Amino acid sequence: MNRYEAVTLFELIRSAYPGIYAKKARDEKAVEEFISLYMENFGGEPFEIVRAAVSDLIKRSKFPPNISEVWEQVQRQKDLEEFQTREEIEEAEEMSQEDREAFENALIAFYKA
Repeated sequence: MNRYEAVTLFELIRSAYPGIYAKKARDEKAVEEFISLYMENFGGEPFEIVRAAVSDLIKRSKFPPNISEVWEQVQRQKDLEEFQTREEIEEAEEMSQEDREAFENALIAFYKA
Protein backbone atom coordinates (compact mmCIF):
# COMPACT_ATOMS: atom_id res chain seq x y z
CA MET A 1 0.00 0.00 0.00
CA ASN A 2 1.36 3.39 -0.94
CA ARG A 3 0.68 6.90 0.37
CA TYR A 4 -2.07 7.63 -2.14
CA GLU A 5 -3.86 4.43 -1.11
CA ALA A 6 -3.54 5.35 2.59
CA VAL A 7 -5.11 8.73 1.79
CA THR A 8 -7.90 6.87 -0.01
CA LEU A 9 -8.54 4.84 3.16
CA PHE A 10 -8.62 8.02 5.24
CA GLU A 11 -11.20 9.49 2.86
CA LEU A 12 -13.26 6.29 3.01
CA ILE A 13 -13.30 6.29 6.82
CA ARG A 14 -13.89 10.06 6.98
CA SER A 15 -16.87 9.72 4.64
CA ALA A 16 -18.35 6.87 6.68
CA TYR A 17 -17.95 8.71 9.99
CA PRO A 18 -18.31 12.42 9.11
CA GLY A 19 -19.15 13.56 12.64
CA ILE A 20 -16.07 11.98 14.15
CA TYR A 21 -13.67 13.04 11.39
CA ALA A 22 -15.03 16.53 10.69
CA LYS A 23 -12.30 18.23 12.73
CA LYS A 24 -9.57 15.70 11.94
CA ALA A 25 -10.02 16.21 8.20
CA ARG A 26 -9.04 19.86 8.66
CA ASP A 27 -6.16 19.00 10.98
CA GLU A 28 -3.18 18.28 8.72
CA LYS A 29 -1.21 16.72 11.57
CA ALA A 30 -4.04 14.26 12.37
CA VAL A 31 -4.38 13.32 8.70
CA GLU A 32 -0.62 12.83 8.41
CA GLU A 33 -0.59 10.67 11.56
CA PHE A 34 -3.40 8.53 10.13
CA ILE A 35 -1.56 8.09 6.84
CA SER A 36 1.71 7.26 8.58
CA LEU A 37 0.00 4.79 10.90
CA TYR A 38 -1.70 2.96 8.03
CA MET A 39 1.43 2.91 5.90
CA GLU A 40 3.50 1.63 8.82
CA ASN A 41 1.04 -1.15 9.65
CA PHE A 42 -0.24 -2.07 6.18
CA GLY A 43 2.46 -0.87 3.81
CA GLY A 44 3.33 -4.43 2.80
CA GLU A 45 -0.26 -5.54 2.32
CA PRO A 46 -2.17 -5.41 -0.96
CA PHE A 47 -4.37 -2.32 -1.00
CA GLU A 48 -7.41 -4.25 -2.22
CA ILE A 49 -7.32 -6.48 0.85
CA VAL A 50 -6.90 -3.58 3.30
CA ARG A 51 -9.67 -1.62 1.59
CA ALA A 52 -12.00 -4.64 1.73
CA ALA A 53 -11.18 -5.10 5.41
CA VAL A 54 -11.92 -1.45 6.20
CA SER A 55 -15.16 -1.57 4.18
CA ASP A 56 -16.31 -4.68 6.04
CA LEU A 57 -15.59 -3.08 9.39
CA ILE A 58 -17.43 0.11 8.40
CA LYS A 59 -20.51 -1.95 7.55
CA ARG A 60 -20.50 -3.58 10.99
CA SER A 61 -19.63 -0.76 13.37
CA LYS A 62 -20.95 2.61 14.46
CA PHE A 63 -17.41 3.65 15.28
CA PRO A 64 -14.29 3.96 13.10
CA PRO A 65 -12.11 0.86 13.06
CA ASN A 66 -8.91 0.87 15.04
CA ILE A 67 -5.65 -0.59 13.74
CA SER A 68 -6.04 -3.92 15.54
CA GLU A 69 -9.53 -4.42 14.10
CA VAL A 70 -8.29 -3.65 10.61
CA TRP A 71 -5.30 -5.95 11.10
CA GLU A 72 -7.53 -8.84 12.22
CA GLN A 73 -9.88 -8.27 9.29
CA VAL A 74 -6.95 -8.12 6.85
CA GLN A 75 -5.79 -11.50 8.16
CA ARG A 76 -9.32 -12.90 7.70
CA GLN A 77 -9.44 -11.53 4.15
CA LYS A 78 -6.07 -13.08 3.34
CA ASP A 79 -7.12 -16.42 4.84
CA LEU A 80 -10.34 -16.36 2.85
CA GLU A 81 -8.48 -15.51 -0.33
CA GLU A 82 -5.97 -18.33 0.30
CA PHE A 83 -8.80 -20.77 1.02
CA GLN A 84 -10.61 -19.79 -2.19
CA THR A 85 -7.40 -20.14 -4.20
CA ARG A 86 -6.68 -23.53 -2.64
CA GLU A 87 -10.26 -24.64 -3.32
CA GLU A 88 -9.94 -23.55 -6.98
CA ILE A 89 -6.70 -25.51 -7.33
CA GLU A 90 -8.29 -28.58 -5.79
CA GLU A 91 -11.26 -28.26 -8.15
CA ALA A 92 -8.91 -27.98 -11.13
CA GLU A 93 -6.99 -31.04 -9.94
CA GLU A 94 -10.25 -32.94 -9.49
CA MET A 95 -11.36 -32.04 -12.99
CA SER A 96 -8.09 -33.17 -14.45
CA GLN A 97 -8.38 -36.41 -12.45
CA GLU A 98 -11.86 -36.93 -13.90
CA ASP A 99 -10.51 -36.24 -17.38
CA ARG A 100 -7.73 -38.77 -16.82
CA GLU A 101 -10.19 -41.41 -15.67
CA ALA A 102 -12.44 -40.76 -18.67
CA PHE A 103 -9.45 -41.07 -20.98
CA GLU A 104 -8.35 -44.32 -19.34
CA ASN A 105 -11.88 -45.72 -19.62
CA ALA A 106 -11.98 -44.75 -23.29
CA LEU A 107 -8.66 -46.52 -23.90
CA ILE A 108 -9.87 -49.64 -22.11
CA ALA A 109 -13.05 -49.66 -24.19
CA PHE A 110 -11.06 -49.11 -27.37
CA TYR A 111 -8.70 -52.01 -26.70
CA LYS A 112 -11.54 -54.32 -25.69
CA ALA A 113 -13.34 -53.71 -28.98
